Amino acid sequence: EPYTLFMDYAEILTLGGGEGGFAGGGPAGVEIVGSNGIRFAINNSNIAGVDGGDGFIKDGGAGVVTGIEFAIPLAAIGYDGGALRVAAFVNGSGHDFLSNQVLGPLGGLPNLGEPRLVNFAVLPGEQFVTVIEGKSGSYCGDPAAGDCCGETGTPFCSDVLCCNAVCTADPFCCTESWDQACAGLASQICVPCGGVETCGGSAEDCNGNGLADGCDIFFGISLDCNGNGIPDECEAEIPFCVDGQWSEAYGKALAVQDTQTDFGDNDLGLVDFANGSEVDAAYAFIEDGHLHLLLAGNLESNFNKLEIFLDTAPGGQNRLRGDNPDVDFNGLNRMGPDPQNPKAGPGLRFDEGFAANYWIALGAGAGDGGLLDLYLNFAQLLPEGGGSGGFAGPGRAGLPNFAANGITFSLNNSNVGGVGGGEDFVPGGGAGVFTGMELRIPLALVGWDGGQIKVAAFINASGHDFVSNQVLGGIGGGANLGDPRFVDFAAIPGEQFFTIGETPKNPCPADFNGDGVVGGADLGQLLGAWGSSNPIFDLNGDGIVSGADLGQLLAAWGLCP
Repeated sequence: EPYTLFMDYAEILTLGGGEGGFAGGGPAGVEIVGSNGIRFAINNSNIAGVDGGDGFIKDGGAGVVTGIEFAIPLAAIGYDGGALRVAAFVNGSGHDFLSNQVLGPLGGLPNLGEPRLVNFAVLPGEQFVTVIEGKSGSYCGDPAAGDCCGETGTPFCSDVLCCNAVCTADPFCCTESWDQACAGLASQICVPCGGVETCGGSAEDCNGNGLADGCDIFFGISLDCNGNGIPDECEAEIPFCVDGQWSEAYGKALAVQDTQTDFGDNDLGLVDFANGSEVDAAYAFIEDGHLHLLLAGNLESNFNKLEIFLDTAPGGQNRLRGDNPDVDFNGLNRMGPDPQNPKAGPGLRFDEGFAANYWIALGAGAGDGGLLDLYLNFAQLLPEGGGSGGFAGPGRAGLPNFAANGITFSLNNSNVGGVGGGEDFVPGGGAGVFTGMELRIPLALVGWDGGQIKVAAFINASGHDFVSNQVLGGIGGGANLGDPRFVDFAAIPGEQFFTIGETPKNPCPADFNGDGVVGGADLGQLLGAWGSSNPIFDLNGDGIVSGADLGQLLAAWGLCP
């Protein structure tokens, strides 16, 4: 089962008593809003910091920037504006065995054991940390600290989320001085609600800190899952988020990798960068006219490609053609035959019973400012070749990214499990991985006819020119497959694709407005799309809205069956 986070809370009054309770729970890596207004999240991807043992290692925990995070309303904890200190430690599951993981640190000691016998006062040093000293300008969010967008001359600035974000990237801004470099960093990562990349002028207090300060969307904390420019916490209903992580809607895996990866075994544990590629498992569901697809695993940050082929309707290509749309420096056609050189190979061939109607490729590599950029390419795969395709990007890891054609995509590279490096057959080796490459695909875009959807997916090299051994469903062990023009999945035992359910076929595809009748309103919509390649109105699937589609609409005129 996926990891679940829980939070409890209570007042601790001088004379005892007070209020407390269970605030709620949820998955890792996303913000959870507790019933008491506390926001919390966990990211367990860290594999650095201190090692196992009980020795003293000065500053051994330095450099770790992921973990357990809270945003706590000061009113909820009775803050009076003075000093604010925090004691924190790891305890046993029954709150009954205190570890040696205490902040501030113990100076090297074994686990402390039964908490009723623990007395921090007799241990050297302070087993707490001071967050607020209680004087003006001494903490992130102090209104007197100065505008985050300008040089203040003192540490900290007035917006708590922006201040914390900048100081995580550059601690100098909160230990020495908020200088011009800090202000410049704020202008890059503190974005207002309207989506304008500037650090001022917002008219909304989207993060609930009491200030409409222009830093109400913070990159990496606030998500905008539906792409409307408003952080999800500002909306009454938070939509399903495409962030590269499994959710309950996906259910069980539809395919699991059975072959070790010959494209590097990632061990970084980061949401963005990865040093290996693998596809461990496939999850999918259909909802609200969209296919949700999560291919768990990793995509190396060297512009390797995750190739996805969708079989959504009769027709399509069982063997890739070489005259499909010129996308990604003609990378799609690099997998089909070369008409100028027959010896280059016959072209990628799929299993019997699979003919691709649509292609999507996701790649990732270092972009400007040291961030990971995501790139999405897509194209129709018509039986006679041609069709339309395009490019979307750059996008960001761990966040929803929106292509112009309606596809939403994301990547979370934090997985360090799944299959190991090599070529061995490992049945079920990819099980238990719940992060990776996620897409939300409009079904109308890919020409879905209402029946089964078949998906072929594999990792390819950056030039679409060297297929790995990472294929779903697996290849039963073995080395990388090499030049895609010579890859024939039909010759490999098993099925190198997986199937997503079966939904009754749409009995009335010409009823575009869904009123149960094919009539004048539908005719008007079809004529409005005349001459385009819009798959919603291309009833016969030939790539153009024309007289043939008009004929099918007129044949269906009247009440739908």
